Amino acid sequence: ARVSSTSRGWNQCNGFWFSNSPWKLKRLVFMIRVGANLHSGLLSFSLLPGEIRRVDKAMTGKLRAMMMDGATFWGNDGGYVAMSSLEVWKWWRLAPTAIELLTQRLRWIQNMARFPSENFQILMKD
Repeated sequence: ARVSSTSRGWNQCNGFWFSNSPWKLKRLVFMIRVGANLHSGLLSFSLLPGEIRRVDKAMTGKLRAMMMDGATFWGNDGGYVAMSSLEVWKWWRLAPTAIELLTQRLRWIQNMARFPSENFQILMKD
């Protein structure tokens, strides 16, 4: 279900991803339209490694598409060499899903500690 939400956000801005818009703008819109749709609601779930891989695969596929052949280059043997998924994440300056969810959970816990009176139902649970 979460992976299909990436397609919805992606399709809403279909022509934009392959335009000559600045890199920073594309990254920002991607984080809002695709990343936020994908990560919403996942904070309270513990995803299995296979589920995280499926989510990351959907994200990196779209990030590679936005690079418009920038994710491949000519190798020494005359063939194409593709960037690894980690290199694609680094190029876009984004974090894979497991790291992104971890940082969001830490911010959530910090917020609960900072405002205990507003989060007493969660903090007082057995």
